[in-house]
Amino acid sequence: MSGLTNYENDCMIDEDQLDKEWMKQPNLYRKYSTMLAETDADRRDQKEKIDYTKAELDIYFRDKFFEKGIKFTEKVIDSNITMHGSYQLELKALGVLERKYSTLSSAVKALDHKKKALENLVQLWLASYFSSPKELKKADNSKSMDDILIEKNKDIQRKKLKEGRA
Repeated sequence: MSGLTNYENDCMIDEDQLDKEWMKQPNLYRKYSTMLAETDADRRDQKEKIDYTKAELDIYFRDKFFEKGIKFTEKVIDSNITMHGSYQLELKALGVLERKYSTLSSAVKALDHKKKALENLVQLWLASYFSSPKELKKADNSKSMDDILIEKNKDIQRKKLKEGRA
């Protein structure tokens, strides 16, 4: 499962380097999507191997019981197959592949979310969300924009008081 240990780091975003994050995103997505597809193929192969092992063991136990004159049922055959060491090893290998597939599937979904987060962060950056506050410029040489807005609000309040709506 090499490469899986870093997927949490690969899904992190450095907001100060959005350009580099965007440059890395396609390769990361390709890397994990490829690993997911390969693991899915391995998983299918392992399921076929399990079916083959089960068929071989079925024949083996039927021949063995027949030679010894032992009467058997389908349930007895299935139980012997299920308990056999080679069948258990194949199931265990499938379990490992299932966990790897699940982890890679989560990584690919996380990279989809990372892409959307990058898109949103760029939109915020374009809207100057991350910029530092700027001082309001003066409309004329004597009053700042803040002073003008305060005076305008005072005028509105005075007018409302005169009209009796305050």
